[in-house]
Amino acid sequence: MKTEVDLTTLARRVKRKRWVLTVLVALGVSLMMLVGGYQLVQHLTGRDSQRRSDYLWTIAEIKAPNILANDHYLVNPTAFGGQVMSHRYKRIAGQSVAWSPAVANYALRGSTSPVIDQTTRGPQGGLYDVETQQKIPEFFNQHLTAREKRTQAITETQELAQVARTQRMVGEVALTFKRPLTYREIRQKLPAGLTAAWFWIGLPRGAVTLDNDFLGVQSRNQDDEVTGRLTARQYRDFRQKLTTAAQRYPRELTFNDFSLFRYGGQYAQRYQSLANAEFAGVIVTGTSAAFKKLGTPGWVAASSAGIVTPQNPVTPGKAK
Repeated sequence: MKTEVDLTTLARRVKRKRWVLTVLVALGVSLMMLVGGYQLVQHLTGRDSQRRSDYLWTIAEIKAPNILANDHYLVNPTAFGGQVMSHRYKRIAGQSVAWSPAVANYALRGSTSPVIDQTTRGPQGGLYDVETQQKIPEFFNQHLTAREKRTQAITETQELAQVARTQRMVGEVALTFKRPLTYREIRQKLPAGLTAAWFWIGLPRGAVTLDNDFLGVQSRNQDDEVTGRLTARQYRDFRQKLTTAAQRYPRELTFNDFSLFRYGGQYAQRYQSLANAEFAGVIVTGTSAAFKKLGTPGWVAASSAGIVTPQNPVTPGKAK
């Protein structure tokens, strides 16, 4: 009898140990799956955040008309998504002016609408930055016919004279050329005091005029000071960025089967040096007096003012 009791007790102990071991193994496997799943989610989300950050840097280099960026950081990050944000500003005749941040969404499965639009049309038809409510300078596609412009309700503006009539102001104006000009021709045509801040590569035949979705290159030095000058090296870097954007983001910024980045890649292939590159427009910055010197040039098809603000008599870092 005692032997039977001992065997029964032993069987119960073995069964209990097996049950405890099974529970521990199950808990261990569950914990490993939980940790592994969390790490996988973090990896996928982090990969998309990096992709969005790379995209913001790309548009900061080639699709930011006279707009400079100075940082990139994550906003409200979670395991499943968040936002990448970049603070931006403009440099106009030596003065810094705040601009809306660039914001891109990222998510575990990738964002379907990654970049948040920061522009809006005003009651009089001008384009404005949503956050700062500053006017945005616009370019106009000179390949469009008069009929295409009427169909798309496009009215080319002539605002250069208004800026020239101001007193003690600084401003920026987008000049759309009647025909493409080389870098050298642009420099020769601008009077002293006006700075060619951003060079626009234009749009092809059939492409509509876009709301601030323009490709071009900023003239600046290593300190992000707008210089009005481009070097051969800067243009080579610009061409490389156009080519990379066309390869990485062919479906971004696509309108009626027209891909802005693909067009940028085609431009890079066609114009392989600064000497032969042709630009369809330029954003110039300067004081009221400098704009008066420009007058009403016959080589300008349209002019669109952006920020026009009082001139600051104090220039930071400049001695008397």
